[in-house]
Amino acid sequence: MTDEDIPSRRRDVLKLLHGAAIVRMTRHSWLPVPTAGDAQELAPELAFSRTAGPLLITLDSGAVIGAASQPSLISVTLWLDRLQRGSDTGLHMIEADDQHFSQARFARMLGKRVASIAILVRSPENVKWRDRPRQAGVILGLDGAADLVLSHGLHDDSDDFSVVTRDDVKPSLWPRLQEVPFS
Repeated sequence: MTDEDIPSRRRDVLKLLHGAAIVRMTRHSWLPVPTAGDAQELAPELAFSRTAGPLLITLDSGAVIGAASQPSLISVTLWLDRLQRGSDTGLHMIEADDQHFSQARFARMLGKRVASIAILVRSPENVKWRDRPRQAGVILGLDGAADLVLSHGLHDDSDDFSVVTRDDVKPSLWPRLQEVPFS
């Protein structure tokens, strides 16, 4: 990863996303694909959404955006990917349109344009959190598909990176999140 940082410090990456069409989404699992769902005690179709490892989003411009999260920052992180991840033998690829290890809703996002972007900032829940960025999510509002949420544990209040939709965010977390539009 190169120049990985919290979303508010990667405005250049957010600008590349805004208005672009998503051509491909690839989750790079640290777990072998055949066991990605089982190792996390998840149904296989949740592997793309919930496995351990970063997401790469390929845009119609050819740019590739990386997303993950950093527990020490309580934040999602973004970067412009310049590495050839396909050659990394330590990572296993799961595509958004994989019929076994992903859900159809993620496949429906392919080809859709990013119409809006917002950063989800989480409230400081204790003294240790006050000095942390807490940018726990990035919402990509897509034309003609569900909003894509790049999440730092918003599905289960954990320290895990996940790729979800608004409906997957744990309901009890919404009151603790401030949605800051990117402009």
